[in-house]
Amino acid sequence: MVFPILILVFAAVVHSILDGKLPLTGDEAYYWTWSRHLALGYHDQPPLVAWIIAFFSIFGKTVFWVRFPAVILTFFSGFLFFLFSKDLCGSYEKGIMALFLFLFTPILAVISLAIFPDIPLLFSWSLFLWSSWKWLQDDRFWVVMGIAFGLAMLSKLMGLFLFPSFLLFLVLSENHRSFLKKTSLWMSLFLSLIAASPFLYWNFLHHFQNFAYQFDFRLERKLIFSTSLFLTYLSLEMFVLFPLIFAMVVGVLLWLFRRAFQKDWKAIYVLSMALPIILFFFAASFFIHVGLHWALPGYLALFAVLPEWAYSARLKIFPVRKWMISGKSFLVFSLACSFCFSSFLFSILFWPKTLIPWISSLNLRYRDVNHGQPIKTQSLSEVLGYRKLGRAVLHDYGEICKTRKCFVFTDSYSLSSIISFYSNLPAKTILFTSMGGEYSQWDHWKDGVGDNALYVDTQPIGTRLDIDSILQKAFKKINPLPSLSVKEKGFDAKTFYFARCQDLVSPSSLEPMKHG
Repeated sequence: MVFPILILVFAAVVHSILDGKLPLTGDEAYYWTWSRHLALGYHDQPPLVAWIIAFFSIFGKTVFWVRFPAVILTFFSGFLFFLFSKDLCGSYEKGIMALFLFLFTPILAVISLAIFPDIPLLFSWSLFLWSSWKWLQDDRFWVVMGIAFGLAMLSKLMGLFLFPSFLLFLVLSENHRSFLKKTSLWMSLFLSLIAASPFLYWNFLHHFQNFAYQFDFRLERKLIFSTSLFLTYLSLEMFVLFPLIFAMVVGVLLWLFRRAFQKDWKAIYVLSMALPIILFFFAASFFIHVGLHWALPGYLALFAVLPEWAYSARLKIFPVRKWMISGKSFLVFSLACSFCFSSFLFSILFWPKTLIPWISSLNLRYRDVNHGQPIKTQSLSEVLGYRKLGRAVLHDYGEICKTRKCFVFTDSYSLSSIISFYSNLPAKTILFTSMGGEYSQWDHWKDGVGDNALYVDTQPIGTRLDIDSILQKAFKKINPLPSLSVKEKGFDAKTFYFARCQDLVSPSSLEPMKHG
């Protein structure tokens, strides 16, 4: 067990170095803001990510400590995944190969650097895979199964796929159908409901607000069948999983289906734990924009068994039969290429001031990404200006508050969260969507009648008719202030714009999602 632990320790060290180097993203700052308003549930997501951040905040209020839980959870997720793959494939070596897949697949490598709800979800999912596999041989693992499913529900709504997927396996596998009668199975489910009860209770009190948000927000527009949406999702999914790894996923799926039709219960188990969530989002991608990471937990079971398929396969590289390669060699080659690509992504994070301008010069564009427009420098490097933004807000806030009580606000939940983190000022937001809706619970605009305010935007003051109309209604006078252009090594990272808003007279004009 020493080698996988050393690999995970090395990955944890790299993650720790990067975590302290990069500013928080807007969503991370939003979850940090949750941790300053601890609750049993939140409008957007279940509460576990906020609870974890709040616990580690005991050690300090820095970017490192906000993200450090991701380092810890990724370490244990990887170790549990290794144990699961080793047992599933019956081989220590294959478990190591699966661990490399876990660490080097681009989307898993990048997402593990940030503190999102996906991080505790991946940990919970890995824990459930390992414990459910163990439970099939030993009833005593029902406790771990129950805790894992409860944590998954507390992490993200996608966690709801876990237990039903396992029940699907028990129904489909003739060898295990009798397990449905086991008391420990249903005790496990009961334990998981107890573990998730704070979140379920909060939703009951708030008219199942979290569930309603996820469905209403995703389906807020009329559903229209679109093959273009699906093809976009498919191609981007291939990219973030890495094309060679995606090709092997297709190969392992075909292999598993053949074995499942032969009533191989292990193949049925893997397919049951993988396909429900993957197929759900592939189907949804015909109608809505699906996040590239939403189905990610479903790939874990496929990654775990992929080395077993690869070690027994011979792959035809070209139509000519003599161009053959062993599946093991192809797996090693794919992992090497994926490692190089993930390392390139990490290098951007290590040396953003050098590589970001180069990427911008390539004039990259992709439909449905950045609205189909070329990916410019500012799109990639906005986070580089956040620390200076915090200092600028503190300065302007101090000037405005010399004569009257005041507050800070923006039009974006993420920008408000960033300002709160880097300036220590409780910034408010005028929301235009239900995303970030927790601010509607925190912001009490009526309490600010007569106050001055500092408004912060990423677009010039007075150029947005919607914002300008709201500000003019809400305040007696609006005065633009000098903007902040953040430059890094000769290129513009981002420009932020400020306005002094005098005397709040119509607080209702600022209420989230009620703008006329």
